[in-house]
Amino acid sequence: LDLFKIKEFRGYIRYLFPITLYANSKDINNTFYLNTPKNNKNFNIDRTSSIPIILDRKHINHEKIDIIQEIIKNDLCNDMGVYIDKNDFKQLEQNNLLFSTIKHYLYDFLYQIKITIDETESKMMKEKDVIDYFIKNKSLIYTFFNIFENELNHLKQTHPHIIDSWKYYKEFEKIYKDK
Repeated sequence: LDLFKIKEFRGYIRYLFPITLYANSKDINNTFYLNTPKNNKNFNIDRTSSIPIILDRKHINHEKIDIIQEIIKNDLCNDMGVYIDKNDFKQLEQNNLLFSTIKHYLYDFLYQIKITIDETESKMMKEKDVIDYFIKNKSLIYTFFNIFENELNHLKQTHPHIIDSWKYYKEFEKIYKDK
């Protein structure tokens, strides 16, 4: 169907999580920045003496603290966190250069994630797009109406309040009745 060629459905960033950054004072000179043309690649990650910083979905963790709001202030803070062990955080606070380098790096990284999410969401098909498509392509309404009726029959009988709460399904039914 052309309906699904109009706009892409894209995955969500959460499927990439968790992502772990290993921060180490020895690596400050090798810090990769998106806007720096000549970055030094660093393939030697010292996990044993580094501070692990975990980017993950928002959750409660009593051993770690979420420092995302120290890095960036936008709606990403509602969906994800930047977690660090409480003792490691105290250690970072003692090393201003490392902490500011980490915050700068993570700001750039999270800013690019935000741009990607915003671009993706602007391209995603919305419910209104589907309704508009059916309005313009009325020949498909009958086919989809029959599919929905068959699939939703049990739900309509047992939990009609659920179907009644679906705004866009009501609009679809109205289009079907008006065709």
